[in-house]
Amino acid sequence: MSEILVKHSVKKRIKEELNTSYPTVQSALFGMTDTQLAREIREKALQLGGVEVKSEK
Repeated sequence: MSEILVKHSVKKRIKEELNTSYPTVQSALFGMTDTQLAREIREKALQLGGVEVKSEK
């Protein structure tokens, strides 16, 4: 799964809006998790200007 890059302020906003923890947001954006919440986090990040980059893993 690819990574989504966003500014710290966007990560903080997602954390607050979705009422979750910062590590959960990080894991979702790094593509390490694939839960319903992770998909919502990734979708929100893209809506807020995030850039998806291919992972070299």
